[in-house]
Amino acid sequence: MIFLSALALLVTHAAHADPCAAPPPRGPAVPAPIVLSTDCGWFRLETGGAVSRLPIDWLAKQNRAWRQRHGDGRTIRRTHAGRYLVVRRGRVVWRSAGLYYNEAGSIALGPRAFAFDSYGRRGVFLTDLRGPERLVLRGRGLYPIDFTDQGYLLVSGRRTITVLSPAGKVVRRYRYRHSSSFSFDLQTRTLYFVAPDGMLSAVRGPAVRRIRRIGAQGAISTLGRRLLVFTAQRHVAILRRDGSFVAQAGWRGARRELDAGVVTSDDGRAFAFRVTSSRPGARNSPAFVYLLRAGESRAHVVYRHRIGQAGCGTSGSLSWHRSALLYRSVDGTGPSEAMILAPDRSRTTLTPLLRALPRIAPATPGNVFWATDFLP
Repeated sequence: MIFLSALALLVTHAAHADPCAAPPPRGPAVPAPIVLSTDCGWFRLETGGAVSRLPIDWLAKQNRAWRQRHGDGRTIRRTHAGRYLVVRRGRVVWRSAGLYYNEAGSIALGPRAFAFDSYGRRGVFLTDLRGPERLVLRGRGLYPIDFTDQGYLLVSGRRTITVLSPAGKVVRRYRYRHSSSFSFDLQTRTLYFVAPDGMLSAVRGPAVRRIRRIGAQGAISTLGRRLLVFTAQRHVAILRRDGSFVAQAGWRGARRELDAGVVTSDDGRAFAFRVTSSRPGARNSPAFVYLLRAGESRAHVVYRHRIGQAGCGTSGSLSWHRSALLYRSVDGTGPSEAMILAPDRSRTTLTPLLRALPRIAPATPGNVFWATDFLP
């Protein structure tokens, strides 16, 4: 009897000692629901401050729903021996004839085709998923980008974009400015690049559309459905996809570079980015969050803080919900620096909530997202 009582006491103590079993605290009021995570799981913060624990399989269900929503559920796998597999709903629908052991090539999966590059076999391979893969473009340094709506395969090479027909025949080659590279928009299935003569160009099939000669420098990327961003070492420029000006900004400071990408508000009229001089091993580096509005040529600092020792590096993320900006920064020294920045420059700090949520390791950074980033 004494043994059973002692055992029950130990079980009760162990249950209370489990840090993940602690009830979540109350959080601050926020403009829209927030999803947070620690090493104990996922939580939801409501606009009034109430915090609830999400089911243990919540994220897994989100991932399954995403795959079903975007495409027909096909995924690419590789066997240990190096054979490519195209899998749909758990069933293998195509397997490569060859083995590509110890390779990490680029891949492109279209509605009725699959392409990949092989360093060892020196080229790009293509299949219509009804037969074995075929070598359609020979050479190293060639990487599949994606398929257009018409089934043309776009392949990048050094300063050259190659367009192949669904049958694997080369139909066009285009030169691009190396410093700007190129960017493929998954929504419109369009490739954007700058030609060597400074002409902004777009490819949706075999033909190229020369849009406008531009002066913007830096690496090109798509932003939303209507904009392009050019990022240089100390400058960012935002253009419409017809090449017309939207906004631009520069910054000063030794070794300060943009490190979190540019994000746009829902209406496409406000932009945010982070600049920092943080490097691996740096103990105390400044980080600046900038706000840039359409029509402006100067960005404004809306938040600044210090980043601790970063180990292999730091990471930061920015995301909009209507006119509110969610900012998260991780430097490997503890819970994330997280807050919501409002248009009137007021701040709602989420770091205390991240620190107070149930967690196993006190130094776990945790994560924060707008709830609208996930499926309902």
